[in-house]
Amino acid sequence: MSLLGRARRAARSSVRALFAPAEDPRRGGGDTRRQHELLGAVRLAAGELGAARERIQNRRREMEAGLPALEALARAALVAGDRVAARAALRRHVLAAAQVAALTAQTREIEGEEQGLTAVEQRLLARMESVRAREQVVAARLDAAEAQIRINEALTGLSGELGDLGAAVARAERSAGAMRARSEAIEELVRDGTLELAGGEPISMAEVERSVDGWLEFLAAEVGTSSS
Repeated sequence: MSLLGRARRAARSSVRALFAPAEDPRRGGGDTRRQHELLGAVRLAAGELGAARERIQNRRREMEAGLPALEALARAALVAGDRVAARAALRRHVLAAAQVAALTAQTREIEGEEQGLTAVEQRLLARMESVRAREQVVAARLDAAEAQIRINEALTGLSGELGDLGAAVARAERSAGAMRARSEAIEELVRDGTLELAGGEPISMAEVERSVDGWLEFLAAEVGTSSS
């Protein structure tokens, strides 16, 4: 198979593969790898087509440059009276001109295929960019979901700790309330002049004061001082 045929077949294969169903981008980059391979195949085909076009153009220019010489050869043969040689030169001229026209047509055909491959390359690059953007969005969503899971787990543990702390605070508040109520009750009894002992027996504050005064006098006499 000729180089031009291989290049055409590679281009057609790349185009067919380009429009194959895309893989799920969440599967880990398989579609991205395949698209890079397709891009390489398209560029390889374009390079082979470009090289073939250059060779064809060079050959066409060489043959086209030789046409005036063939025409001059035919004229010289006619001047010399050699119609056979003149006819042979003109035959070569006609065949060379026909080949030049064919090579020109091939060049135009290859240029058209190169333009098609350029369009395919641009579409493939756009698709790769779209896939890359979609993968970035998917990755960002996964990161956000994982962060949310970690936050929920932390909040779950914190909720348990806060529940335990709340229960301890409630118990402390109940204890403080009970102590405050007892203190207020004692103050009320003091104001009334009556206070209960631990066994529940009432005691008069007036009696307490009299006992204090008596004890104070006793101590003052013992140390040799008088009370004020």
